[in-house]
Amino acid sequence: MEKKKQRLLTTVWILVASGIRILYFFLENRNISDTYEYYAHSVIELGKKEPFLTSGLSYAYTEKLSDLLGFMGNHMEPIAVCQMLMQVVWLIVFFFGMRMLFGNVGGFVAGSVLAVDPWLLGTIFVVTPENYLMLVFSALLLALGFFYKRTKVYGWYRSNGCEIYLMILGFLIGMVCAWNYLGWLLVILMIYVLFCN
Repeated sequence: MEKKKQRLLTTVWILVASGIRILYFFLENRNISDTYEYYAHSVIELGKKEPFLTSGLSYAYTEKLSDLLGFMGNHMEPIAVCQMLMQVVWLIVFFFGMRMLFGNVGGFVAGSVLAVDPWLLGTIFVVTPENYLMLVFSALLLALGFFYKRTKVYGWYRSNGCEIYLMILGFLIGMVCAWNYLGWLLVILMIYVLFCN
């Protein structure tokens, strides 16, 4: 009975968090703005294939934008759709990662705070790498949660698979730390997971 209740609550949460973004996207009726010229750099990069930005996050984001524009054409509308979809995906992944690490209450509280944050909603219509950063951050959070859950149930076994998993995870977390100071939260969580299990 308890598992059915949790599944129902999780499904309702996912539908509400996704619905808020979809409704905001269609009802807000805003033009997407390129305040920081990521779109401009992506279009230039599409033609010349030369890096224009030196920041790792900016470079990775403009590369992904270039790929999107190469597939969809040089229009800004697909970027807003992509931003919305990225935000929906990272919110759901973040929610599940927090649930694995801090339980159901932690997942619901953290996910709900982010789901109703008006600033996050506004990033759908601005060409910035925040949603891309959070997508990578949330995926790594979920990977940490999976590792935490698995070692909590089965215990820590010194094996090649576990060590390779941690090495890859550590490398990717280091990459996010180089991109943005938010990555240091993942370092703290990784230390927490290793000390707990």
